[in-house]
Amino acid sequence: ICKLLIIASGLMLSLPALPQAQNQRLRPVQVSFVPYFGTNGFKTDSFVNVVSINILAGSVYDVRAVELGSLVNIVRHESRGVQVAGLVNEARTAKGLQVAGLVNQAGGGNAGQVAGLVNHAQDSAGFQLSGLVNHAPQVETFQIAGLVNNSNQTKTLQVAGLVNQTSGETGIQVSGLVNHAGYVKYLQLGVVNIADSAAGVPIGVFNFIKGGYHQLELSANEMFYANVAYRSGIRQLHTIVTAGIDFTNLTFPLWTYGSGLGTTIPISRKAAIDMDVLFQNVIKGGYVHNNYLYKFDLGINWQILPARSVYIGISYNFLTTDLRQPHYADYYSDIAPYTLQHRTILNNNLSEWVGFKAALRFF
Repeated sequence: ICKLLIIASGLMLSLPALPQAQNQRLRPVQVSFVPYFGTNGFKTDSFVNVVSINILAGSVYDVRAVELGSLVNIVRHESRGVQVAGLVNEARTAKGLQVAGLVNQAGGGNAGQVAGLVNHAQDSAGFQLSGLVNHAPQVETFQIAGLVNNSNQTKTLQVAGLVNQTSGETGIQVSGLVNHAGYVKYLQLGVVNIADSAAGVPIGVFNFIKGGYHQLELSANEMFYANVAYRSGIRQLHTIVTAGIDFTNLTFPLWTYGSGLGTTIPISRKAAIDMDVLFQNVIKGGYVHNNYLYKFDLGINWQILPARSVYIGISYNFLTTDLRQPHYADYYSDIAPYTLQHRTILNNNLSEWVGFKAALRFF
């Protein structure tokens, strides 16, 4: 306490003249055990404190430099500098830093917030770092949470274990599951990425940019004669979800489903080069096992109508089939249309060939 008194005295001498509201007086240090039981007594609203120390919990009007509490800190007007609590910090306005074992709550003031569980700001925050959830309408720098980040705008970065949500602009979003933003400036990285518009790149299993790139594709290739795919994201990098079937034997069909990434490179007003990489599971009838098809497609997409285009291209195919599955000899030994190379590695049959793809696209 002696050291804090010395620090507080120095801070007090270095502070410029501060306007006093409601005849409040400046005190270097207040110490309380619980609210209203301390050096400020029941007149705690009459004092502006440079340093506030709460043995268990405290409720003060104003703190100008440091507040420390083993359990709970409550500042009913403004907290400047650093506010540290074992459990909860609450301030009508926080400017500086709030650190709490459980929860930080601020009405506004652009404070940085670090909490074990939840950070909440009703107006704005400088940054937010929590174990579970961050919320603020406006975040000046970043939000990092174990589960969820929510804001109207986070200017630079959101990182969450599950979900990032901002209705306005953000720079980068990284999540374990879902990202949503009004506008993405640089990058979205997650399983599902959703945005109204984007200058940056979404990378995930499924991307949906409302004002971006959307195509429904019907196609045929040498292995599956009927395929449907949905391409969504931005032109430079979009996700593809697909399914297909070989309908020559509908009683015991060969079919597939999978996903991938694609890019479109315009070469004229109507023509573009398309490159796709796909990973697909291959199934014969109802027998599901470890049989995978890897495809690289390269071709030309030509717009024939305002919302129609045709695609023609070639593909490199790499098929792996598990030799240990019970029905390999009956159903999977000859599903490759032909092979350029055929070998066996670690109980898997590997087949490679070059094929084709023809498609009609709607957008």
